[in-house]
Amino acid sequence: MKRFDTVVLALAVFHLTGPHSNSCGAVTTNISYPVTPKCLSCMCEAMSSCDTNGSCTGNVCGLFKITWGYWVEGGKHTVNNESSESAFAHTHCTVDTYCSLLTVQGYMQNFQQDCNDDEKIDCDDFLIIHYVGGYGCQGGKLPEDKWMKYLQCKARVGVDESLDKS
Repeated sequence: MKRFDTVVLALAVFHLTGPHSNSCGAVTTNISYPVTPKCLSCMCEAMSSCDTNGSCTGNVCGLFKITWGYWVEGGKHTVNNESSESAFAHTHCTVDTYCSLLTVQGYMQNFQQDCNDDEKIDCDDFLIIHYVGGYGCQGGKLPEDKWMKYLQCKARVGVDESLDKS
């Protein structure tokens, strides 16, 4: 199974089952997540080619390339009930696939908005929010190489979901 396929499978399981008592220490039920597994898959493809090797470059970590500030605004999730105040909590979470998924979902729950003025909130908006941040996504853009990876993935997996703008 290729790395991308493995990540897609993990994302689908995460989305369908939702978090339970898990490696992140989160115990939640009946939560509606804004970003679908297909969209998450294409987001990780655009950000890191779904690289699950658990590395950081400076303060940017994991398959979603999550910064410390993003992690904080995404809920400060942790792995194995580690204190969110631990000096390594950000790194441990963002290099863990499940914990990083919770962080992205938490961030999007807080910042979901129509960034490209097309009257819907969809995966395009989530990717822009993820890359430029939740405070300034209007007119935000990604580097061409990341955007092309995303569009290729989107065509391959059939990302077409959106939320009504309300």
